[in-house]
Amino acid sequence: MTKCGFTPHSLTYSSLIRGLCMEGMLDEAMEIFMIMEENNYQPDIENFNALILGLCKSKNRFVFGDFEMMIEKGYMPVETTYTIVVEGIVHEEEESLLQRF
Repeated sequence: MTKCGFTPHSLTYSSLIRGLCMEGMLDEAMEIFMIMEENNYQPDIENFNALILGLCKSKNRFVFGDFEMMIEKGYMPVETTYTIVVEGIVHEEEESLLQRF
């Protein structure tokens, strides 16, 4: 994209992250964040929400590490973030994890 003169923005990255997660390419979706930071583009809360939602839907792993990374980087969760995490926990039938909130 960038070679053709296109400058991606938050929505572009979120769409790419969602698509990779839908295809089961979770490591590649995580790699997008490294690429963004290498190119001095700061991921925003919507990018993190896209990743957390994709990881929750993948059923392959849970998102607390990614959730904690988001907060450590200074991105505070919004209502949508909490909704995604809680629904992911309930979907995985991990009600005991709800106590962490």
